Amino acid sequence: MCDKYKALFPRARFGNLKRLFEDTTNLFTGKHPDFMANNLKHHDYEHTLQAKVCLMHLLEGRHLAKTAPRFNARQFELAIASALLQDTTLGDLLQQAMEQLSLSARAYDCILKVARTIADLAGADKIECPHLLEATQYRSLDRKVFY
Repeated sequence: MCDKYKALFPRARFGNLKRLFEDTTNLFTGKHPDFMANNLKHHDYEHTLQAKVCLMHLLEGRHLAKTAPRFNARQFELAIASALLQDTTLGDLLQQAMEQLSLSARAYDCILKVARTIADLAGADKIECPHLLEATQYRSLDRKVFY
């Protein structure tokens, strides 16, 4: 995956996407410090990885065929993020926020950090939906004020 991404987008940074892979692994295995393990029987970690690999092949083929419209590294990251987060707790909410606010993988990381802080201030052990929504609102406000 790393090699294909770097070949398609040589100037793009892989660190944010790598972090997303690590977070997804930790979400499914229960090792993410802020979320409970995903326990869906029909959509497990293996299924998610298979979806990611299939999507990667489709995106790579489209990119190499130079089919219009072309997509950029950010759009590629969002597509992979959608595949990885499709079956994780709160994944739909994060995916929706990333699409509606045109957020990058870096912004995803920032939203999770802010949500963790909000959860800490609320005395919660895990990030819950209200924490994530509040963090997303702050990111939305930030974009409206500064961009």
